[in-house]
Amino acid sequence: MAFLFFTMSKGQIKEIKSGIPFFSTNLYAQTMDIKRNISKAYAIGKLERYCSLSERCIDDVNKKMYNWGLKDTDREIIIQHLLAERFIDESRYAHAYARGKFNIKGRGRNKIQMELSQKGIDKEIIQDALREIDDAAYADKLKTMAIKKNKTILSENLFDRKTKLIRFLLSKGFEMDLIRKAVDEILPKK
Repeated sequence: MAFLFFTMSKGQIKEIKSGIPFFSTNLYAQTMDIKRNISKAYAIGKLERYCSLSERCIDDVNKKMYNWGLKDTDREIIIQHLLAERFIDESRYAHAYARGKFNIKGRGRNKIQMELSQKGIDKEIIQDALREIDDAAYADKLKTMAIKKNKTILSENLFDRKTKLIRFLLSKGFEMDLIRKAVDEILPKK
């Protein structure tokens, strides 16, 4: 007599008991890639609510409409409507994005500039948004992040500490000349 051993997940057991197919996370993710056909009027209403919740840029809205399966012509018409009704404003978005990423995430100007340019925002708008960041607060944030990170570096070698600290601050998007000043203040030369 031979025995057959196999294991079943809870979802598969539920499927057998209820008769309703159970979707695994991978299958669910695959079904989310299917584009829906929605009307232009419905999309405008949904996007007006989407844009009124928080600041959005054209790129964010365009990606959302692409995932919905809207045609290029409909997407252009909807974007023009949202711009005319001021649901989308690139300048307002860039200023809010720069403030939020600096104050909350502690990102530097270089990283904020790169992220905004990847979203297709004009260089002039980006520079204007970055000018909003106060230089004294920027230097203070850089120094506090450097002090905090310096406490976590385990290496006793001064060169290794400086290298790790500089690499960390560069990854956060701060400028090299400001990083060197802050590192020289924190780590004394021996």
